[in-house]
Amino acid sequence: MSPPRAVCAVARRAGLSASLSDALVGYGSPAVSTALLANPEAPISPRSMPVLMRMAMRSEAVALALGVRDDVAGPDRARLVDLA
Repeated sequence: MSPPRAVCAVARRAGLSASLSDALVGYGSPAVSTALLANPEAPISPRSMPVLMRMAMRSEAVALALGVRDDVAGPDRARLVDLA
């Protein structure tokens, strides 16, 4: 089941809080997470990284979106390289 378009639209908005970003990641949809990761203003908290990394193992789009973010820490970036 694909996520509602409104959820992806929220992920693209400016001014998202870290708690809202966490909730969007928690939605569990690769499409929503990809939209969130493509939003350069969206904060990605350390709490969401394990979920995103598991999602990246199943979704190339999430892995690629994570790979281009500047705020992915060294250990997580190394795990992404291992996925590639």
